Amino acid sequence: MTRTPVPIVVASVAAALGWAAVARTQPPAKLPDLTAAAPTASPAGIAKAKVVGSVSCASASCHGAIVPHGTPGGESICFADADPHRNAYSVLFQERSKRMVRLLAEGKEHPPAHQTEVCLKCHGAAPPNGDWPAATSELHSAASCENCHGAASEWLTDHYSRDWKSLDSQAKAAKGMLPTKDFAYRTKLCAGCHVGEPGREVDHRLIGAGHPALRFEITAYSTPPVYAKHWKTEKNYGPDAEAWLWAIGQVGTAKAAADLLNHRASEAEKQKHDWPEFAEYSCFSCHRGVIGELPNPTRPGGKSGALPWGTWAYPQVLEFAGKTGPAWCSPSATPAGLLKLAKLYDTNDRPSAKEVKAASADAAKDLDAWVNELQARATSRAAGPQLSPTELREALKVVLKSKPGFDWDASTQRFLGTAALYRGICTADPSARSPDAEAKLKALANRLQFPRGQDGPKIQPVPAETWDDLLKLTR
Repeated sequence: MTRTPVPIVVASVAAALGWAAVARTQPPAKLPDLTAAAPTASPAGIAKAKVVGSVSCASASCHGAIVPHGTPGGESICFADADPHRNAYSVLFQERSKRMVRLLAEGKEHPPAHQTEVCLKCHGAAPPNGDWPAATSELHSAASCENCHGAASEWLTDHYSRDWKSLDSQAKAAKGMLPTKDFAYRTKLCAGCHVGEPGREVDHRLIGAGHPALRFEITAYSTPPVYAKHWKTEKNYGPDAEAWLWAIGQVGTAKAAADLLNHRASEAEKQKHDWPEFAEYSCFSCHRGVIGELPNPTRPGGKSGALPWGTWAYPQVLEFAGKTGPAWCSPSATPAGLLKLAKLYDTNDRPSAKEVKAASADAAKDLDAWVNELQARATSRAAGPQLSPTELREALKVVLKSKPGFDWDASTQRFLGTAALYRGICTADPSARSPDAEAKLKALANRLQFPRGQDGPKIQPVPAETWDDLLKLTR
């Protein structure tokens, strides 16, 4: 939980995102429930089970073999060596975590961070289908495999058998193993912590106490050096897997954000949540460093002081929502609910919780249909034909010609989309690699990274010619 972001590289700007943008505010006005129970509902079609811990996973005969990262049999070693999730629990012992809990408690007696359930919902043993261990349980300190693969009490002793390996993902899910090979479900699973969901969220009060704002983009978070994959290939997909992961991840992340917004609005109607929820807006509208000249971000056509909304989760999705992109990643039907939600925020400084509740529910339905469409397309094309360089360039053109970003959020999403699609183009056509384009991407990555020791950007908006140059270089 460091204040100094890891340097950004072309392969993954996400290294600077995880702990990068902490809004500095006064301690929260109200004390959140530090002992609230974790979500208990299991995802549809996935059996609820008990968390058993991952100690047995690491035996040399199972997943603890000393082999190169990504080699079957060495998953636990790869996790322990290089997976950033390995530090999820240990950061709760750092001074920053202690300070956060202290501020949230406002002088009242409180448990330490590593025994605070609001923290353990993501930093401890918290698989979405798990039977929540007590906050003092040792199982939290060994949280790893089950948070992503599912609470293992019903499949641990079976999953290495020949019969188990013959089961499809639906049958395995009925035993509690999560279908992580499905990109749409993987995005939903990651978003549970990295975007938030009812029962575990990072709202403005938590950010004010010192927690980083959440900015999740799945391809960046899945790319070395940020993430060391403990699997070798995406078995259910072809060489174009990363392009599909980017598209599915964009829509799936927006779906998670819309669901969370709907929950917040619903709770605000019942006077159980602050409104407006400032975590839904651009942090940099109010919280800006004194380094450099960062213009005040406002909505296009908005008056001074009008906060830009949804600057991280929605910019790229809204670009493709109007079906201006290629068929492979565009929705088959215009997502009217999503566009209505965006218009509501564009034309109203502070829409009511009632209005947002209705609009976000419709937006979430649209996004759910869209992400399921994308997953079906990706699955159907796994055996061919793969996405062509032309199809990928058409999508890249939409990204590079998208509306200027309100602030750092939208510019970084634009960069991440460019990087993912460029890598996809080069996989489909190795001759498309351009040293000039890669140099331009690297320079842009360096421009977007936060200064050492700072929790915000220093940049001016990325010049339009930078995006124009990239469009020329990637043709």
